[in-house]
Amino acid sequence: MSETLHTMIAWNHLRSIYTYQEIIKGLCKNEKQFEACCVFNNLKERGYAPDRVIYTTMIHGLCEMGWFGRGSCGLR
Repeated sequence: MSETLHTMIAWNHLRSIYTYQEIIKGLCKNEKQFEACCVFNNLKERGYAPDRVIYTTMIHGLCEMGWFGRGSCGLR
């Protein structure tokens, strides 16, 4: 998933917030929460504003792994 995102960025393809949501969801489902956190945290740097769907997806992924209470992702 993250390779797909990196390729899209390198080729300067238009990415929608929906694309980021699906990548974050896929990473969380594959137990790659750290990578999902990196993608989530980079959204603002790329000019996107995380919406409630992105936040819900990220929170759900962190809760699935028992990470949410640790504040390990730095959701802001």
